[in-house]
Amino acid sequence: MKRIAMIVALALLWGCGPRAEPEEPEPEPAPVQDPGPPPKPHVDVPPLSTYSWLSTANIVMGKGPEKQQMEAKLADYYSGLPMFMKVLTMATKDRNVGLRDNPAYLTDIWSQYLELVGRTEDDPPVALDEHDLGMCKYAIYRAWAIENPTSGIDNYEDVVTTVTYE
Repeated sequence: MKRIAMIVALALLWGCGPRAEPEEPEPEPAPVQDPGPPPKPHVDVPPLSTYSWLSTANIVMGKGPEKQQMEAKLADYYSGLPMFMKVLTMATKDRNVGLRDNPAYLTDIWSQYLELVGRTEDDPPVALDEHDLGMCKYAIYRAWAIENPTSGIDNYEDVVTTVTYE
């Protein structure tokens, strides 16, 4: 009986003693988040004051809130508008011409141009060699025609008149 008591006591001590802790699984690594495309490098653009010639060309930046949107796009190289303005300069200021009668809106010229070249504001032509001077002139005419619907003029050359840029 002593023997059985001793075995029972040992079994109880063995069962009540320190227990090995179950192995905890290692934490799963955090999911890798796709950082997306790398940020585009900053490209300097001309300040807004360099576009004062637009008034001589009889082109207005935009209507109401569109004006602030266009000014923001002019400050962003990747909007495509700063390089388009160089092409617009070639079509107007460099030729000493301006629009007759009611002014055209730059917002309309830009949207007409994008439509003509088959691009969108999400994918605008950014580099100078992606722009087309002929399409720019036609976009100027179409934007002008929006503001002058009763005019019988049907081409860019008849829309412009000689002006002096300072």
